[in-house]
Amino acid sequence: MRSDKLRVAVLAQMSNSYGGYAYFRGLIPALGEYGKDTKFVIITPDGRYDSLVKGDNVELKQIRFPQYGGRYIRIL
Repeated sequence: MRSDKLRVAVLAQMSNSYGGYAYFRGLIPALGEYGKDTKFVIITPDGRYDSLVKGDNVELKQIRFPQYGGRYIRIL
């Protein structure tokens, strides 16, 4: 069965810095309320946003990201 909904992936990996956590706390419920014609897949390393999903068009996928030595990925 094919769905005609547009699917959008949102990466919430580094959401604990620069106000990202507060941003996603406001964004995820808004996606569920105002984006009913779109399927949103939020990719996150943990379950910190589980309680924010309100609509059936928002899905959380928890995946394990590679761990690096520091807090930020550096380009050498």
